[in-house]
Amino acid sequence: MRAFLPPGGRYRRCNRPTTCGLITASTAILAARYGLIFPGFPPALAHVQGVSTASNGGASSPVELFSIRGRNVYVKRDDLLRLPGSGISGNKARKLASLDAIPASEFPSIMASHGGIQSNAMLAMAKLAKAKGSKFKYITKSIPKHLKANPSGNYKEALSMDTQFDSLKPSDYDTYFGLSAPAIERGATPPCIPGLDYLRATENLLWIPQGGACAVAEDGVCGLADEIWNWWIIHGVPSGETLNVVLPAGTGTTALFLTRSLARRQNLDGTRTDVRVFAVPCVGSADYLKAQMTALDNASGGEKIFPRILKPKTRRQFATPHESLYTIWEQLKKAGLDVDLVYAPPSWEALFDSWNEVFTSNSTVLYVHTGGLEGVSSMLHRYQREKKIPPSDC
Repeated sequence: MRAFLPPGGRYRRCNRPTTCGLITASTAILAARYGLIFPGFPPALAHVQGVSTASNGGASSPVELFSIRGRNVYVKRDDLLRLPGSGISGNKARKLASLDAIPASEFPSIMASHGGIQSNAMLAMAKLAKAKGSKFKYITKSIPKHLKANPSGNYKEALSMDTQFDSLKPSDYDTYFGLSAPAIERGATPPCIPGLDYLRATENLLWIPQGGACAVAEDGVCGLADEIWNWWIIHGVPSGETLNVVLPAGTGTTALFLTRSLARRQNLDGTRTDVRVFAVPCVGSADYLKAQMTALDNASGGEKIFPRILKPKTRRQFATPHESLYTIWEQLKKAGLDVDLVYAPPSWEALFDSWNEVFTSNSTVLYVHTGGLEGVSSMLHRYQREKKIPPSDC
């Protein structure tokens, strides 16, 4: 078997089985699907513009220092990443880098996934499929009438890329994709849903779980770990401080694989370092996040190395406008940091609420900016529609 490599990439040995809910004739996808050990997926982000990996040694996405609410926080600017072919940005560029490296001629003819109607991951997958000349089919809950009549945000952009949306009643969607459904197991094949015959295909279908939560994402996230590790070795280790890496979490895919990869580096490197990863649960509770990461861990090697969970003191309903979250978004913007309106505000809220309790004076905080700016417009309109902000702010 051979793995696909981007231009200039070099093989590196993969010492772990990789599994993912994927069905396709592509060699790399088959290896992921059946847990085969092979020379490796494309080296992490070796062909992402401006990003270093262990294999190419180029420049990385920058780390910048911001002062917000009197606190100094370093920010890993993954929002500045772009995959050259598809234009995918942020942590989706990390998660989908291995798939992006597959030549269009060998890419599956159909790509399918599921999730929210304004999902950033959905739009990233639509861009990937469009760049590869493949069809993209997306399963979601019933689409609101106002959105169907006046498409906006990620939904509108995905429609412009010929995405096929298959909507299910909320109860039916939860049957197939809810926490109690078999599909929660990250290595599972897509469910059999009446009327969606393409899900029964045995080849030429690439199935990606919600948010890209599968083992294919790990290699790209390893590139992020490389960059953080190399930055900290230069800037932090001489001071003897602890590095606290904080990032938003939906399924927890990036947080899980980042923690794994940094743990490996701490075990292999002779330098005395102290790096901790904190995941902020944004979609559900801490227990929900733990369940998501446990399922993915079991499906991708079962290493049982998990990030710490930074529990918000105030529970927020996911993607629901709130004045205090908008205030945080504005404060970050005034400090020179543009962020999304769904994941970043509750993450920064949890960060500052826990600052004195969790982070010691002899420690550094590094926030991973995971992107998602493409969803800001639709969220601003939702804030205005629910009268949380004046129309002039949109």
